[in-house]
Amino acid sequence: MAAKNDNKIFLINKLTDLYDFLKLREDSENLKLDQGKSPRYYFRGGSAFNRPLIPKLVRNSTLLGENGMPGLLKSGGKEKIEKISQLQNKLLLKLKRYAVHLYLQHNRPWQGEHPSDWEWLSVAQHHGLPTLLIDWSINPLVALYFAAWRRHNEEDGVFYIMKLKDSSDRDDLTVRVGQPINNEKDKIIVGSRKSLIVVPLVFTRRIEAQSARFVYAGHMGDLQPDKTTIEKSSENEFYSEEAFDVINNRGLTFPWEEIIKCKVPKTSKASILRQLRNIQIHQGTLFPDLDGYSEYLRLGGE
Repeated sequence: MAAKNDNKIFLINKLTDLYDFLKLREDSENLKLDQGKSPRYYFRGGSAFNRPLIPKLVRNSTLLGENGMPGLLKSGGKEKIEKISQLQNKLLLKLKRYAVHLYLQHNRPWQGEHPSDWEWLSVAQHHGLPTLLIDWSINPLVALYFAAWRRHNEEDGVFYIMKLKDSSDRDDLTVRVGQPINNEKDKIIVGSRKSLIVVPLVFTRRIEAQSARFVYAGHMGDLQPDKTTIEKSSENEFYSEEAFDVINNRGLTFPWEEIIKCKVPKTSKASILRQLRNIQIHQGTLFPDLDGYSEYLRLGGE
């Protein structure tokens, strides 16, 4: 069985610890590892255990800036931002204006169709634009890779398991990009007290290789960004109380039943990455393009 500390947080020091933990859940709480046609579990890995599970759009570094660069709430703006969802929509409009020819040229060779806002939102998240989406995977090994990735080797990593509601209970909380959606879901980007599962189109091989899914933090769209208040909380994430893994119900609607959090000790990251490489989970397979394969070779891959 995977080791655990006094706070009952499971530690994943090696690949077999992950297997043991998933099997333990299967034996005691009916965890069905056979995801089937409608996956019941999503997984996510992060390089830093103590960071709140919040989207990039609401991080202090995004809103206020870092390393001397201004953030999205820079002073002197002409338009006051009343809600986080407005900030997201402004970014999407700019992305469409600057990048529509690039995306349509490489991803939509047919005529007469244009990406929906959900598709643009997925594209934005994939390419690093701050949004209210959070990345997940239906493959636990992919999530473990990102938990062990050495970008923040000085910190313990984190491995999340999201237990979704039954498929019948989350149908109205799921957006399948590229399929017809009703008007209510189409308006979720503007702001809602719901959080949604977003199943993206496979517009790049990375989406496929990482078995990617997104969860949209709709409950954060109505938050009011206050530059002065956030600055006073510079040492901690101002919106940490809205994190997925700690938020109380408060009349909100979520597609999951619970989120389980495990720790990947920093001292075990390198060995876990070596074990994952042996089963072909590495930079080259998860980022199957020239950048990914080049990084894989730089790190000693064959």
